[in-house]
Amino acid sequence: MGRERLGTWQATAVPSSVPQLRRTLDGIIAGRGFDEASVALAVTEAVTNAVRHAYSGSTGTVTLSAEASPDELVVTVTDEGHGSLDLAARANPPRF
Repeated sequence: MGRERLGTWQATAVPSSVPQLRRTLDGIIAGRGFDEASVALAVTEAVTNAVRHAYSGSTGTVTLSAEASPDELVVTVTDEGHGSLDLAARANPPRF
């Protein structure tokens, strides 16, 4: 049996979108037997990272997608931002 697509939701990458997306997913997975508290924590952390680090002063969107089978939940959080410039600089230090 394959996974059921539960939905895809987009929001502006601003702090108020974190609880909005979390509540949306909470409502969709309620009663399906997943550890809802753990899912809520993971979604909060992932969406918060996108909001804080993806766009650095500019605006953009964050997307939350979910698929489920009876024993597996797959949640994906994506953005189209550039990430943390500090992390990028550490990954590619200047050479002299």
